[in-house]
Amino acid sequence: SKWATFPFAVAIDGVFYQALFFYEFVLNMIGFVILAILFLKTNKSGYVTSAYLIYYGIVRTILEPLRAEKYILKLAGLPISQVCSIIMIVGGVAMLVYTIYKTKKSKEVGYEQKVKK
Repeated sequence: SKWATFPFAVAIDGVFYQALFFYEFVLNMIGFVILAILFLKTNKSGYVTSAYLIYYGIVRTILEPLRAEKYILKLAGLPISQVCSIIMIVGGVAMLVYTIYKTKKSKEVGYEQKVKK
């Protein structure tokens, strides 16, 4: 039966393929839970946004090489989706560093204002 291995693999014309859509769904649901907890703990959108960019970039970087070669779009020999994923990870890390710096700076300013009073 073509459904015997679902959701881990799907048979198309007698050939089995990994169900990357299912893997991505599961990983995205895990990511949603992580992001929701992070939001509730920090209540700062900068942290959540940067965590999303890093997490989803990692998920796509891991899953894209598993895709069938004929479905991978390339530009100058590089898989476009992996390049975009790496840009997301780098952007997420940069945003996280900026958010941490900005949060630290605002706490220092808040501390200085309390000391002056």
